[in-house]
Amino acid sequence: MKNTKEIAFLFDLDGTLLDAIPFFNQLVLESIEEMGIKLDEDMKKTLLFEAINQTTDKSSKDFIFNLFFTIGKMIGVTEKSKIYKLQVNAGMKYLKGMTKVDLIEGTPETLHFLSSKGYKIGLVTTSSQRDLAPKLGDLRELFDIICTREDTKKMKPHPEPILKAANDLNIMPNRCVMIGDTPDDILAGQNAKVGCTVGVLTGFSSLEIFKEFKANLIFKSVAEIPDRLSDILDFF
Repeated sequence: MKNTKEIAFLFDLDGTLLDAIPFFNQLVLESIEEMGIKLDEDMKKTLLFEAINQTTDKSSKDFIFNLFFTIGKMIGVTEKSKIYKLQVNAGMKYLKGMTKVDLIEGTPETLHFLSSKGYKIGLVTTSSQRDLAPKLGDLRELFDIICTREDTKKMKPHPEPILKAANDLNIMPNRCVMIGDTPDDILAGQNAKVGCTVGVLTGFSSLEIFKEFKANLIFKSVAEIPDRLSDILDFF
């Protein structure tokens, strides 16, 4: 049998382990309505997803700032002060309510399963260090390494966060699995030349999108990892 224990499972956080995206989307919509702007139902469903797609240079530290400028353009707001107020308002709502964000079903079981099998586990997220405690709780101790937005100059889809996580785990990138809910997670994995990329359908991305970006495997959620472990290991 192949030596599979020297493999690291690297996870994105929001939309992969945490059901945070619908929560954040709702807070953005609430903040927009508080500005006196009414959106139709179709726009409410697609606004954040479309804004993320239209915002360039997702690896930049300024991505969130630029994202809200994109949102502003989409809703007809161009004044910098109003856009900044929108960002701050949504951000404060998120910080106050993040303890209400639920884990994706099966997340604790999957992390405990991988840990019990002796695999290294890493978290590669654009979230900041200050956000992690209320988001992860006791699960934080299961990660051998955590790489946040403060730890690298570039963010996903740039390979730097994955390369740093692999280096800190003392493992080659091609011995890593990158699991995430967006094309940026897949691209980051490909750019870092990881052994396997896994797209999960618990965020914004569809099966078709992950196929387009050539994810090695596509799961409904991280809950499938224990039962599909052999499929992942086939890539090593």
